Amino acid sequence: MPSARDAHPNWQPPGQPDDVLARLPHPVWLVNGSVLDNAWTIRTDDHRLKRSATVTIRFDVPLAPGPVLLTDPSFGRDLLTAKLYAYWGLSASDGWRSEALVTLIDVNALFTLVRWRVSRGVACMADLGREWYEDFCQSLQRRGLEGLVDSEGRMRAYLAEIDAGYEELPVRLKGRKRFLYLDEVYRRIGFVNSRQVSDEARLALLTAARSRGLGFFEPSRALDESDQAEGDGRLSCMRMAPLIAVWERLYSVRHRMPHDPMEFDAFEGGGSPFRVAVALGSPLSGRTKTIPAEQACFLIDRALRWVLLYSEDLEKVLTSFKNNFRSFSRYSYETRLSASLDASFSGFFPRHLGPAAVGAPWPLNSTAIGPMRMTNRQKGVGLRAAILELLPAAAAIVIATFSARRSEEIASLRAGCLTRGEDGEAWLGTWIAKTKRDSDLIPVPEVVAKAVGILERLSSVAREREAVPWIFNLTEILRDDRHVKFDLPRKLMDFARFIHVPLLANGTEWVFSPHQFRRFFAITYYYRFRNPSLTALSDFMRHHDPDMTRRYITEAAGGGLIRMAEERRIAAVSSTDRRTLAEKQRAFSDFQEVGAEFRADRYKAVACGRETLGGFGGERLKTELQELVRQAKRMVEVRSARGTDLEQTFDELLIEFVKPRRLEPNGMGHSYCKCSGDHGDLAVAACLNARQAAGGDVTGASGPDHAYAADMTCSSCPHNVQFTENRAYWDDQVTADEATAASASGLLATVAAARAKAGRCHIQRCFLDVRPIVDPLTLDWTLDAESL
Repeated sequence: MPSARDAHPNWQPPGQPDDVLARLPHPVWLVNGSVLDNAWTIRTDDHRLKRSATVTIRFDVPLAPGPVLLTDPSFGRDLLTAKLYAYWGLSASDGWRSEALVTLIDVNALFTLVRWRVSRGVACMADLGREWYEDFCQSLQRRGLEGLVDSEGRMRAYLAEIDAGYEELPVRLKGRKRFLYLDEVYRRIGFVNSRQVSDEARLALLTAARSRGLGFFEPSRALDESDQAEGDGRLSCMRMAPLIAVWERLYSVRHRMPHDPMEFDAFEGGGSPFRVAVALGSPLSGRTKTIPAEQACFLIDRALRWVLLYSEDLEKVLTSFKNNFRSFSRYSYETRLSASLDASFSGFFPRHLGPAAVGAPWPLNSTAIGPMRMTNRQKGVGLRAAILELLPAAAAIVIATFSARRSEEIASLRAGCLTRGEDGEAWLGTWIAKTKRDSDLIPVPEVVAKAVGILERLSSVAREREAVPWIFNLTEILRDDRHVKFDLPRKLMDFARFIHVPLLANGTEWVFSPHQFRRFFAITYYYRFRNPSLTALSDFMRHHDPDMTRRYITEAAGGGLIRMAEERRIAAVSSTDRRTLAEKQRAFSDFQEVGAEFRADRYKAVACGRETLGGFGGERLKTELQELVRQAKRMVEVRSARGTDLEQTFDELLIEFVKPRRLEPNGMGHSYCKCSGDHGDLAVAACLNARQAAGGDVTGASGPDHAYAADMTCSSCPHNVQFTENRAYWDDQVTADEATAASASGLLATVAAARAKAGRCHIQRCFLDVRPIVDPLTLDWTLDAESL
């Protein structure tokens, strides 16, 4: 292979990196120091509004065993490349990033490329061409990061040197126990931390530690399971894309790097890094896995209980414990602790006990004072774990669900973020991470206000002590000087396991991730009445109008679509406005996708004969689904020579069937509505007819009017759909109307009796007399919702 000097006319000797960097203008995003430093502290957002707005990029990263660092004189060319890559990546002229944290991810991807290149014996970037690019991609596809650099081989070679006495393990004493610092071992074999080594390499190290009677300490161990490789070592396309994008970006800024230009254009023929990543990445992780509705609703139901029912008792115990601890000041710390716990728990009687208090922390374990990982859960959770881990996790779930905010936006919530409008309505001020990169107000229900209040009280001491505004900033209960790191991914799973979220059909647990928060509201909106055991969720959704949040999502996106069409004609529209509208449309798309999954789920059950449909609209749907089943069977008969499967055929037909249709739950729980925005549907909608009869204007209506969608109005509507979960509403209403008719007199008694009679007729027609589909789909199949 020719040398860089011979093959690339733009190549220049590296010279001194500091000479090149010293001529660069000082960037505004560099918080302190200069670009000559080997650690850059950068900030691209307002640190008063966004938590963790400041990140540090360290350039003294290990590349080869020893460790040999990027700052070693032999890597002067690559150190200059890395710094220029970060610098120009954030520039206004050549840059592709505007956010500090994402820039850190990009630079780490460059470090991975350099580490791979060094392991292959390639001297510089200018020597990389088509053959090396294909080697890089094929290695990623086969074994992920391990395919790029053999961490297991390096680890076993290092351990062999330990056994031979040439090296010593990095062991430190903590008390009387000896601990092996795993991250230091990873550095010695050329990696930063555990995320860059394989499970096999880590297991070999742990085996060596245990054989020597050592404990181990590994602070960098990744906690977010959604960010890991698949079981076969392959990476998801989301983790693979930044690694492939380095090739494209190095080529795009080659004119900024005459010392070692990347002359090879990996995407000369078109395409993009993300498309390549989708093609190469694990098929199981090509997109965020769709969170199951049953597990999501269960989690949200229990989180609501913690915020609405259990939080006040927990805070009372906490206050009592702190007061008792102060009153026992003359005793030793251990005696004060034990006596305070005993005194606080002895007279404590929670308001919500018994079988109805599902997912509750009672009985609290008075002897458990440590974190969840140190708690024997069979003996109950302790006060510290309940207050500093489970309750904040429940609050985060509630806020995410009913504000439609992302995890990083929730983490940046500040004290005083909850404000009131003129009519007392709650508004949440949040950092909008993806688009505006600034604060914004969104309408929220009262349960979000309560969750925010809980977090403000729990964080008050930490915020005052550390002079920060963040409501997820916590300190230990009795040690104000000890900061508590609230790791949302881990605490989310701790909460899910504590409340015993149902397992999946295959017997495994669903791994919840903050990245799934954006779908939580849509899932609760559609599935809130389906599981009658989720009483906290269904009761809350009956008393809170979820259409407020729904309108915030759909109208913002709808208006944005109209404005975007007009703004395409205006060249001056800002990139921030375009990103804001695009993000709103993605939120709307998520909402529509969940709705389509819900319709497919329900219609599938009807087609298979597992559920029945009532109501005038339900009978119409049942007829259409019956025809869909027959159509699938006819198609299979025609295609039988090619081995067409009935399940697959019906699947394809159902996907197209659900797309143009609607099926929306009524907020009171008495019905579902299949009315669309079609003029024909609107002309016969009973709620719009009721609004017109009351003197309202319906000429501009684009959908049903929920304000006029009373139970009896919907009962007679041709769009009314009744599922089995709606029966509870009608039974309760008939019982209440019959009681009113029996106890009242005059006109009230007459109206109540008429309502009771109409209710009984509705129950007979929509539940008792309905029959399942005549010719069902007999296969026991599962629809692939991701194709929706």
